[in-house]
Amino acid sequence: QRAAGAAAREGFELLMSVTGAAFSPIVSIGDVALDAAWTEATATVGAGTVQFRVEVTDGAGPGDLVEGGVDDVTVCAP
Repeated sequence: QRAAGAAAREGFELLMSVTGAAFSPIVSIGDVALDAAWTEATATVGAGTVQFRVEVTDGAGPGDLVEGGVDDVTVCAP
């Protein structure tokens, strides 16, 4: 996102759920100005089925184009 405050409700969230539990944010970036760069995120979870959800929102008004991506996901046993 190139500038903060361009349009309301813009942002990026990476969420995780374990074995049907509610999704919890791992990464949450709201309406802030950021240069395009990868952000590393880690989380420790117990045993179970892990699901990820990516939510990228671009506000209804004119302004920024919000983009997001996920790369190099690793899930490993302790």
